[in-house]
Amino acid sequence: MPSKVNKASVADFPCLKGVTLSVTEEIAANRPFKASNDFPRQIEVIGHRLCQGNKASLTF
Repeated sequence: MPSKVNKASVADFPCLKGVTLSVTEEIAANRPFKASNDFPRQIEVIGHRLCQGNKASLTF
């Protein structure tokens, strides 16, 4: 699991629940994130539910 969304490698993200290759690419393309509330707002394909489901695994 990635400990830091802004520094994790692209290969780390598929370990998260519901994160596909296209979502991983979207995350990488939109980094850096300033805070956790920026994450679902900036990543349209993530959505609030996916972000909440992985909240314990994500730090910024």
